[in-house]
Amino acid sequence: MERPYVIVDMEPKRFLLRVRNVGGWPAYNIKVDSEYRTRHGIFKYPVPVMAPGDEIKVEIIHKWLNESVEPFEVQVTYYSGSTGSDIDSYIETFTVDSRVYKKP
Repeated sequence: MERPYVIVDMEPKRFLLRVRNVGGWPAYNIKVDSEYRTRHGIFKYPVPVMAPGDEIKVEIIHKWLNESVEPFEVQVTYYSGSTGSDIDSYIETFTVDSRVYKKP
């Protein structure tokens, strides 16, 4: 794939929120926005660059997982060029549902 493709998901069984560039091109100025980010202060600043295959893992707060929480959306904005022009910008939205990893 000749473009960056940044995805957000959870690493199974470890309660880690992952942001990964699974594309074939570097992603620049990666901004992660969600209600979870706002509530818990993660991803306050943009990530300057993610090479193909790079990933960032953030531990999800276990107390939060014990609550009855609905799935939440995460929006990721990034660029395929270091200039940050709108021509090469991407916006992806993912739904993260931690309930599938909770013990019954």
